[in-house]
Amino acid sequence: MTQQEFLKLYPGGKIKNGWLIYEYLNCSYNLALTSLPDNLKIGEDLDCHNCPGIISFPDNLRVGGYLYCHNCPGLTSFPDNLKIGGGLYCSNCP
Repeated sequence: MTQQEFLKLYPGGKIKNGWLIYEYLNCSYNLALTSLPDNLKIGEDLDCHNCPGIISFPDNLRVGGYLYCHNCPGLTSFPDNLKIGGGLYCSNCP
């Protein structure tokens, strides 16, 4: 999914220097969501509860606060370059 496509689904972000930037992002309960765009930067928390279609998170994902992912059965890995400032809460995922 491109940054532009993602902005249409989740308005409120902005593109700056190749990064898609949100202060806070809640993607929870989106059953159709399969991916997040590359070069995504979240100032605070990223909530991805109950997103069964997400398989992995994108390269260059930056989360300033907490990354919450619960009940994401398709999630099998995290990128090597994932940066989380707060913590990771992951449960009921393989």
